[in-house]
Amino acid sequence: MKTKNTPFIISVFPIILLLILLYFNTIVFGNLSQNGSMQFIMISTSILAGYIGVNYGVPYQKIIDCIGLQIKASTPSLLTMVLVGGLSSMWLLSGITPTIMYYAIEFINPNLFYLHVVLICAIVSTITGSSWLTSGTVGIALLSVGNLMDFETSIIVGAIISGAYFGDKISPISDTTLLSSIITKVSIVKHVRYMMITSIPSLIITCLLFLFLGLSERNINQGSVEILELQHAIKEYFYISPYLLIVPIIFFSLIRLKIPAPVTVFIGITLGASCIIFFQENLILEISKNIDLNASVYYGVIMNTIVSRTSFNCSDPAINYLFQSGAVGIQGMLHILWIGLSGVIFGGTLQAIGTIDKINNILYKLNMSILGLFSSTVGCALTLNFVGSSQNTSIILTGYIYNDLFKRKKLAKENLSRIIEDTATTTNIFFPHSSCANIHYELFGVTPFEYGIYAIFNWISPIITLAVAALHYKIRKL
Repeated sequence: MKTKNTPFIISVFPIILLLILLYFNTIVFGNLSQNGSMQFIMISTSILAGYIGVNYGVPYQKIIDCIGLQIKASTPSLLTMVLVGGLSSMWLLSGITPTIMYYAIEFINPNLFYLHVVLICAIVSTITGSSWLTSGTVGIALLSVGNLMDFETSIIVGAIISGAYFGDKISPISDTTLLSSIITKVSIVKHVRYMMITSIPSLIITCLLFLFLGLSERNINQGSVEILELQHAIKEYFYISPYLLIVPIIFFSLIRLKIPAPVTVFIGITLGASCIIFFQENLILEISKNIDLNASVYYGVIMNTIVSRTSFNCSDPAINYLFQSGAVGIQGMLHILWIGLSGVIFGGTLQAIGTIDKINNILYKLNMSILGLFSSTVGCALTLNFVGSSQNTSIILTGYIYNDLFKRKKLAKENLSRIIEDTATTTNIFFPHSSCANIHYELFGVTPFEYGIYAIFNWISPIITLAVAALHYKIRKL
């Protein structure tokens, strides 16, 4: 069958339909929209796009081959994504994550409270790879402390979000970081290193502004009861020791040495397992419900921690939330893996039927400057965040729409992966109907209209990425 030229409106119809369905899906399912229905919608619209392509003469085998090539290119990041759930759980039960939290909150100074909130949340989120886990654990504790000291709630929440999203954005084990790496086909190490060009200046500006806000506060209550209660709860259930901090030091050193991400994560899991055996005997007894410890008990707890959700009920709500959000195992990451695969399938199908080329040709004819191209990418990510209500939707579609365009403009693909993170990852929190805004409203009872202006890192990141483009600073070219 001879290939016919597909009209532009028909070519982009699957994208339009996808956005409409995802918007409706978010209204119906809210925060549960990514637990299967979103992925099914993406696969369904991929099938529709494939049907359109075949109808206009695109060979079915070409579509399958194109999807296969996309999956092949994404394999390292997909494999890392699978292992990250095990790493997160292992570091929690081994006491590594609780140790970081314990020592971080110990350094809070009431006169520098907002600044310390940003830095503590940034550290915890970088280690855990999750802004939601950070907000739901140490974030809740810091909000309680801040309220006790008579600090402004909306500013505290803005500081929590700013720090949490810095860590979420630059952590090599964050799902959004991994997804951006998959879609743009940039190695996770290169992606993280290149993001520092904009992330560090954004964090510095954020810290300076929160330092100013903190120093301008008056009549601060010096109470620290909530901090002591959280530290006591952590120490009650986990063995806390500075020796446990050696593991994240080794982990991030391996990343700096450019060891392949799947290997690095596997080593992190192995080291975490060793820490469970040597340091967390009491916790293993609690979880396993055994009186005595032996090899089979250790093996069972460690293997269950790696592959499945670990349940542990205790009287402290912060510790309970820590387990609910952090001890998800590989199984807990499968829905994110499904999103990644669904996005790759959708993008591969659009590539095969020529939709991406048509969009790229239109954008290419605009003859945009580097600043114009960066601005267009930022605008696309913001629009998709608003319409699709999900960071992941914005990351996937922005990546596929602009991937080839950056290549034609002789710009390295890590430029695109960085812009996506600077915009898609950080700005979803500002849209009231989005999953990020909803989860933070449930945690803190504060809307984007209240904390928006104080989520400084989140809105400064797109501005810094455009400033870098305007100055032509470290714009990597092919």
